[in-house]
Amino acid sequence: MGLCERYCESISVALIDNCFEFALRSLGK
Repeated sequence: MGLCERYCESISVALIDNCFEFALRSLGK
């Protein structure tokens, strides 16, 4: 999933695990 990776880099998140949850939240679940 490039979206999660892209978002992770955008917000500079060190925890990839949280990246997925954060991305889903940002999308509005």
